[in-house]
Amino acid sequence: MNINDIISSFNTSFDQNNSNRVHNIAIAAKQLNNIFIDPGQKISFNDVTGSRTLDLEYKVANIIVDNQLVEEIGYGFCQVSSTLYNTVLLSGLEITGRYNYSIPVPDVPLELDATVVNGVLDLKFKNSTDTDDYIYIKTEIYRYAIHNGLCADFTTLIASLLIVHAMFK
Repeated sequence: MNINDIISSFNTSFDQNNSNRVHNIAIAAKQLNNIFIDPGQKISFNDVTGSRTLDLEYKVANIIVDNQLVEEIGYGFCQVSSTLYNTVLLSGLEITGRYNYSIPVPDVPLELDATVVNGVLDLKFKNSTDTDDYIYIKTEIYRYAIHNGLCADFTTLIASLLIVHAMFK
């Protein structure tokens, strides 16, 4: 594969001590990784990541529902969808569907979040490039520790959109 250009990249950080949330983020990031988007193709975050259920190894953790934290399956997916949303926003690709949280979240600046709920709320976008180029989604998770008098472990999720020339798909 010949990568012609990185059109955008965005990252968010999260505390790696919430093991259920980290587990769910890792699953969602893996499902998005290495996806090719054909010219003109529309992508649905929920279609790519599938239903969040316990039998599919997702874990229960707190999510925001009606301005309150409640335990649900799949907490952490919205951080991945928000990271992808910002990557798509920076790329200039057409966003065809997006919902934000009812309250501010710490992962991204106000109004730059993208919440997702199975079958209800979705992040959708289109490969709206004017060429025959494919878009390639690459996700990566890095773990690192910060020591400035305090010890805190954080993990960074990076989502990148890359242009791949059609002849190399």
